[in-house]
Amino acid sequence: MNTNIVVIGFQKCGTTAFINEIASRSNVVLFTGPNGHLEVAWPQIQVIETADSFNRYKNMILVHKFAAYYMNDVALNYLVSSNKDRHYVLFIRDLRKILVSWHKMHSSIALKGLLKNHFAYLERDFYSNCVLRDYYFKRRNAFRHDIFFSNILKTIPVNKLIVVSQEFLAKNIKHATNLILGSIDVEDESVIVDAGYDQNYHGYADDPYKEVPEDIMKELNTYNSALINSVKNSGARLFL
Repeated sequence: MNTNIVVIGFQKCGTTAFINEIASRSNVVLFTGPNGHLEVAWPQIQVIETADSFNRYKNMILVHKFAAYYMNDVALNYLVSSNKDRHYVLFIRDLRKILVSWHKMHSSIALKGLLKNHFAYLERDFYSNCVLRDYYFKRRNAFRHDIFFSNILKTIPVNKLIVVSQEFLAKNIKHATNLILGSIDVEDESVIVDAGYDQNYHGYADDPYKEVPEDIMKELNTYNSALINSVKNSGARLFL
């Protein structure tokens, strides 16, 4: 029997770091997209994941990620209906850090032009020069992780959902991955490990919060609080 794990989001929250760590394990098979891309963009998994692959990798942990699954109800419904034994891992992070990180990344994509089909390059006249304030208000809805999380709970069985904060992962990624894997198929209804969500752990693209205007900071703090409250009351396995 296989263990099947899907990373469904959120973007810029440590999903790639987790995938790289878990893929180093000898008992893990990582499904990838074209050219070995770590993101298995929807609907690629319908072709990649077959009955033959399950038979070929018996007793292995099968893993794939698409960090934008959380935005696609059709994809989430397919994942649940096609395999009722899947486990879903959702990574969360302080939204202020995500804002700074995304702003830098999308500005870089617009300027360098390495991803010709990316929305930031297609709208490069805006993204190459936009200040953080303008960037935020253009993409404001993308930061409503509290709403996205509520939608996830409508589709994914809560006993199959694991929520991990980037702050928890950043402390010791190998240990964190061991704990996440160890929580799968545990009989307890929920597992809660509090590693200090509100502490500041600076990693890739993290900058001081002084970059974020005060009014945006206040709004993001509201969204952060709403997300954390929903997560803590969800009944999911939590590593925060």
